[in-house]
Amino acid sequence: MALKRELQALKARLPEVEADLLQNRDALEEFREEFDAFRTRLGLAVEGGSTQLTLSVEKQRQGRESLDVSVTGSVSQAQSLSPAEQKQIGKAEELLRLGDVATARLFLGHSLRGGSPFAAYKLAETYDPKRLSAMNVIGIRGDPQKARELYQQALSGGIQQARQRLADLP
Repeated sequence: MALKRELQALKARLPEVEADLLQNRDALEEFREEFDAFRTRLGLAVEGGSTQLTLSVEKQRQGRESLDVSVTGSVSQAQSLSPAEQKQIGKAEELLRLGDVATARLFLGHSLRGGSPFAAYKLAETYDPKRLSAMNVIGIRGDPQKARELYQQALSGGIQQARQRLADLP
């Protein structure tokens, strides 16, 4: 009798487990697509002789502990990031140097899901019209409201530079 109840309970949970599985499968497929797009863009950058990419790889080989993110004008060093966050944000920084804001947003969004206030700050920059202009980005529009939300999240997480960026938003 107890076994029968347990089986019925498991059967009742089956739709929930199936839905979770499908959701995770979809998320994994999205990530694969993002990764393939990144790999393609990175391949093009390497084939194009990107000296910035070479410099970035060389700095990583030298065991640099923090990110240099001055290209986008944010902060000179990352705020005690985990190695995984450094890697994700480092990839995003390189993509921003190459002008690939869309793919950089994907990497930063992935880091943001991990709760990184620094990722929120960097992602906010990709929506900030003034930052996009400073990066000479063409073809991608800013979204001041989205930038405001992300800067606020970064500020709440302790990134004090976000306060000035919030004040500068239109």
